[in-house]
Amino acid sequence: MTLISVKINHNREDLHKMTMIVHHTDFEFQSICKEGYGINRGVYNAIDDWFYNKGIINIVERREIILEFLSYMIEAMESESPFKVRFGSKGLVINLKDFWSYRALKTSDIVNACSLMRGIQTLNLC
Repeated sequence: MTLISVKINHNREDLHKMTMIVHHTDFEFQSICKEGYGINRGVYNAIDDWFYNKGIINIVERREIILEFLSYMIEAMESESPFKVRFGSKGLVINLKDFWSYRALKTSDIVNACSLMRGIQTLNLC
């Protein structure tokens, strides 16, 4: 088995380039997370379990969200080491909850914007 080494740049544009990473084996995906974000297998498993328990059953979707979460953490810790995500005591769960709320707001904003655009288009058609 070949371990695939990937240089991960931590910004939203590069997240799209990383979509193929989610299709690697569990070992390779976790190793990429360790190399790119500095999280060990235990932390990775805790993150994976947390999202699974939130209802993200599809493994590909869950891995995409894990990468999104880790990139979110890198942005939040911009003053610290750029390739290490660190969590203090109970910090992982707090950060997961913050991310989940942030993601819900972001999704809500998109849905609201789409609804608004549909309403504007409807008015223009009348």
